[in-house]
Amino acid sequence: MTSVREVPTVLDETVRPETDVVQALARLRAVESQMMRRRQAHQGLGESDGVALRLIVERADEDPVTPTEIAAHLELTTSAVTSLVDRLVKAGLIETRPHATDRRRKIVVPTEAALAGDALEDRVQEIVDELSVRSRILIVGFLDRIAEAMEREAR
Repeated sequence: MTSVREVPTVLDETVRPETDVVQALARLRAVESQMMRRRQAHQGLGESDGVALRLIVERADEDPVTPTEIAAHLELTTSAVTSLVDRLVKAGLIETRPHATDRRRKIVVPTEAALAGDALEDRVQEIVDELSVRSRILIVGFLDRIAEAMEREAR
């Protein structure tokens, strides 16, 4: 596997920047999808469960999600989300808690099991730490633009 340090600094005839970035991004998406399916199968979860769990983890620190928000995000009925939440609770990956300002509502938060021990996250951080500030700025800008394009396409 190519490490950050092995990436060529001068383009040669084997590096085609107009296609290599697109191919690398496609490979990343394919590998991530495969990894998510493997993890979900290991945990006995379906694709919607995995997407919901990712949303719950991403929002945990800023503004925890409600079941209604999960339903809107996944375009599922509230009854389907109730079953989904029950599966994730049973798997020990999330908890439901009363909403801070509206006791009729509840929020969904990840458990320590959902947050802990992701060796891949640690490895990604190590790779990021090897990058220069300039490289990080360029990569973040690129990934933000790709994410915006994907969000537009998803609408």
